[in-house]
Amino acid sequence: MTVLIPAKGSSTRVKGKNLRLLGGYPLVAWSIVAGKLMDVGPIVVSTDNEEVEEVASRYGIKCHRRGLNQTISTDTDVIRDYLQGSYEVIVYLRPTTPFRDIEVLKHAKDVFRWGRYYSLRSMHQMTEPCTKMYDEDFVPLSKIHDLANSPSEEHPPTFHPNGYIDITRTNRISEGLFQNPFKELITEKVIDIDTEDDWSYAEWWLHEHGHPLLVNLKEAYGSK
Repeated sequence: MTVLIPAKGSSTRVKGKNLRLLGGYPLVAWSIVAGKLMDVGPIVVSTDNEEVEEVASRYGIKCHRRGLNQTISTDTDVIRDYLQGSYEVIVYLRPTTPFRDIEVLKHAKDVFRWGRYYSLRSMHQMTEPCTKMYDEDFVPLSKIHDLANSPSEEHPPTFHPNGYIDITRTNRISEGLFQNPFKELITEKVIDIDTEDDWSYAEWWLHEHGHPLLVNLKEAYGSK
């Protein structure tokens, strides 16, 4: 089992976000320290960027330079590109979800290990069920306008995948990242940084609430 952290150098919506400082530490460092606290095996950062490599090195992490022989466009591509045939299980931690609870990560590891699943994916319950939503042709997904306008409690709950943690076996990775037997891991709703507004909210939230991973970062690497 190994932890793989995807951290490309470019980002169209939040410039250089994996290198930007959150609470005084590069965003990618939050996933690095989470991976270390999981204590499941080696940690590798998959990147296409020298600056990310330098940052990972400062935190004692090896990098895999991605995409030397293929185009990388999906998470499945990242894992396929990295695999050397050495690891049966990949724990996938996206840097865009910095505020993780280590106990939840350890629970995910145990659920996966003892449940004999092929893949595990974290998700949280949506505030509004998807059956209340419309597609691009302004047709409700339920196909009935009045049903889309009905109270949320009259709809079955739906769940949105998040970047808290994914775990997958690798012997069928050519078929895709998530294969059956599949296990959902329901988490709290988490901050996922995809826009500048998300980044501003994450900074405000951290200032107001703090976070145990920030304490771990300071203890391990000193104040920045």
